[in-house]
Amino acid sequence: MALSQEEIKKFNLTTTEEIAFVEKLREMNANPKFNQTVKEDTEKIEENRIRFEKEQAKLNKAEDIAMDLKKEKYKMALESSLEECPENSVGSPHEIIYKIDDLIIYGGYCDGIRGTDHNFLLEDDMSWQEVLEMGTLCVPETSSYISNEILPEFEEIGWSQLPLDNNHIVNFKATPSVSTNTLDEQLDGLLHSLNEPEVMFKEPEYEM
Repeated sequence: MALSQEEIKKFNLTTTEEIAFVEKLREMNANPKFNQTVKEDTEKIEENRIRFEKEQAKLNKAEDIAMDLKKEKYKMALESSLEECPENSVGSPHEIIYKIDDLIIYGGYCDGIRGTDHNFLLEDDMSWQEVLEMGTLCVPETSSYISNEILPEFEEIGWSQLPLDNNHIVNFKATPSVSTNTLDEQLDGLLHSLNEPEVMFKEPEYEM
């Protein structure tokens, strides 16, 4: 079906190839068999999408169940560790190093010194990422806790929140204590002093 000059101008077609392509599309679109094929293909695509979403939902549910089971197993392992190390089952809110649901692990402090590091939390089949995702890891020395959510119980004692993807364990990006400008000024001063003869070769003074 040939396009009129008005249609060619309307569609801004400038080459014979473009005109032939649009005419072919119009011809195909006017064919009932072509429209039926397009409809059937569209329905198949939609059916596949729905099937994929259902399978993905089943997979996600299975993964959630597996993670819940692993979490319960991890909690049982921590409870067993606390039985062996009872000093880690008591302490003040400022001495917490980990909390998972209602189970709290303390740092085993003695005279203000923490006796247990965070490796206490690692089990054979656990990764740090899983430890962070299952509970809330705390660092009393920096008054901070690791969570993607702001937790009032830690905010109330003045602790700051660090996200799961940027913390003491994973991808830590520390803020420099000195600005770049200050460092540049200190470096310039050092270079200047090194270039001063009286600084480099100053004769010692002796009392006679």
